[in-house]
Amino acid sequence: MKVRSILAKTYYYFLGRFCPKQLCSLLYKKRMGKDINWDNPKTFNEWVCWLEFNSDTSLWTTLADKYKVREYVVNKGLGEYLPELYGVYDNVDKIDFSQLPDKFVIKANNGCAQVIVVKDKKCIDEDQIKKKCKKWLKTPFGYLSAEPHYIKIPRKIIIEEFLETTDNLPLIDYKWFCFNGRPTYAQVISERDFSQAHKFKIQVYDTEWNPHEEFINRKELKNNVDRPTLLNEQLKVCRILSQGFPEIRVDLYEVNGKVYIGELTLTNSAGRDIDFTPEFDQILGAEVDRNVIKLK
Repeated sequence: MKVRSILAKTYYYFLGRFCPKQLCSLLYKKRMGKDINWDNPKTFNEWVCWLEFNSDTSLWTTLADKYKVREYVVNKGLGEYLPELYGVYDNVDKIDFSQLPDKFVIKANNGCAQVIVVKDKKCIDEDQIKKKCKKWLKTPFGYLSAEPHYIKIPRKIIIEEFLETTDNLPLIDYKWFCFNGRPTYAQVISERDFSQAHKFKIQVYDTEWNPHEEFINRKELKNNVDRPTLLNEQLKVCRILSQGFPEIRVDLYEVNGKVYIGELTLTNSAGRDIDFTPEFDQILGAEVDRNVIKLK
């Protein structure tokens, strides 16, 4: 079984490097149970894949880069919404932990779920952290997921401000689906627990904060959260950052009376999101703004 898994991974890596669109089709069918409609995309998942390989993605690498995107956000006049940056490194051995605050977050700038949360610097194993970071720097994220724009990101390690609420509860993640300056629905992630296989709760809200649990596939994960105090400010940030994009996901946090920008995502779940119902996939697909699509 292990040999089969290694062979499959090797095959996917080969396709991802030389035939990424073919790999995208293969992974889509494997996960969604049907062929992707390349000629006439209808669902949001199909549009994510279609835009990846048919539209102008020249800006996507910058937006997916957790370091370079900061400059983009600043140029949009939204620098105040970024967490503080403590350092950026090409060489992990140059990290001087003695110069860092007691709490911070370490991330790879080019991947997904490559995060180390440090809540007490005195309790960390610096050598183990550096070992993990070195592994991240060697990982060319994007081949196996058929997301070519990630592959072009110059790999770095960044260290940012640790965001925490006064009650020390897990942050609520507001993932807004936006279409050319128009936020529509938020996928709201709560009670996130990275120590238990990325355990979390989920709900969908519209811009008036009406819940839409009918759009969620796994009803056991449903969890309602209060209307964010700064909802209007969140929507303002989304309108600015999403302007000009047929679709983009803007991830925000609201911490102690302030909105923070988490990340910008053009390829939500790599175009293979099964957390939502087929109906919601169709609804979001209809929202994609065809008028601002620029072809390659």
